[in-house]
Amino acid sequence: GFMIALSFTNGAGDIIRPGPLGRIETRDDLETAVLLSLFLDARDDDRAPDSRGWWAGAIGSKLWTLYPSKATEATRSDAERYAQDALAWMVDEGVAQTVTCTASYSARDVLDLRIEIQKPDGAAVAYTYTLNWAAQAARGAT
Repeated sequence: GFMIALSFTNGAGDIIRPGPLGRIETRDDLETAVLLSLFLDARDDDRAPDSRGWWAGAIGSKLWTLYPSKATEATRSDAERYAQDALAWMVDEGVAQTVTCTASYSARDVLDLRIEIQKPDGAAVAYTYTLNWAAQAARGAT
């Protein structure tokens, strides 16, 4: 099936609206599935009363729990683990043979999250997302 196509630019996700009429683009898109899996807030009951997420399902990631965190090895490791957990369904459901998530700091308070996916046909794709704590704070994200 087709999904609404999303993009991730300047630390924020948005719906792709190509063309002069601004119609929402749809496509059978692996990156849209990755974006939804990573950047929807997964429920975290340990953080009540702000546990976020959808109570009836296990969609999204716990990356939101890292805002704002210090740029430490523990934060980097948590980001990697949260991303890997959020994308595990892709292997379980046969969407991918493998999914590898790598987090690294490219600047102070800027974490790059690289997602490498090997599709069932053996083709490989990679996506990199930059998580900028300062930009999140400027937008009022918590």
